[in-house]
Amino acid sequence: VAAIVRTAKEGFSSVCVLGAGLLGVTACAMLHALGIPTIIACDPQEPCCEQAKKFGANHTVTISGPEWMQNVFDLTQGRGCDLVFELAGTGD
Repeated sequence: VAAIVRTAKEGFSSVCVLGAGLLGVTACAMLHALGIPTIIACDPQEPCCEQAKKFGANHTVTISGPEWMQNVFDLTQGRGCDLVFELAGTGD
């Protein structure tokens, strides 16, 4: 929670949340409430991505191969995200 609050204080404008399970969706909701302009949630399961959108993610990327990272770069006009939260519940 402290890291998410610090994100807003540091002035980050784009955040990628890896994992859209309970923790990832909660992070999206908090980031949205704190006014982060661009929140990209990434998960291999499309239903989880859709849930993240309901809780504040502006964009979602379904992880289904190595091209998912290029999709994140495309959404950020080639910059990538200012910060990444890894909240996946697997070791993959």
